[in-house]
Amino acid sequence: MEKGVSFQRHFFGLDFWVHYTDPFHPRLFVTYNVQKLAVFADSADVLAEDYYPIGEPYQTVNGTGTVAQQVQLLANRHMLASALVLQSHSLGEYRAYASLCHPFPRCMPYPTVGQMRQMRDLVLQNAHPRLILWYSFFDLLKSDDPVLRWSNLTAAAGTGSAPLTIPLTPT
Repeated sequence: MEKGVSFQRHFFGLDFWVHYTDPFHPRLFVTYNVQKLAVFADSADVLAEDYYPIGEPYQTVNGTGTVAQQVQLLANRHMLASALVLQSHSLGEYRAYASLCHPFPRCMPYPTVGQMRQMRDLVLQNAHPRLILWYSFFDLLKSDDPVLRWSNLTAAAGTGSAPLTIPLTPT
């Protein structure tokens, strides 16, 4: 669950103990809004923002470059690394988006390989991220065609054709 700015005072105590118990791994902080991200800059080593434009009426794939630039500028200001979390899922997996289009969820497509590749390229052209994450594996597994969705993601991310193996029993 993503926490807002009101969670800040609770977060700083927890952040101290996490870093104290594991000082050798970077602390990644992700939120959905770069202005809210700034509030937590003192508690992170890597700042990241979620950006899921496919299906959102007020966001575009081209906006990925602007978002990456904003995150990078904030990270630079605080001498931190940047990252972005990009969309590989359909917003149709989430009822909160039902009012945005009709008929839901069919009106919320999965990003195409081209759209995901364009998002990746815009991040790399407008920032120098420590990492790029794709949301979300568990949504791909619940999709209409998990093998296709995984194949599309690996093609877009440039990782070759990593096979998707789904365990039949929980591990």
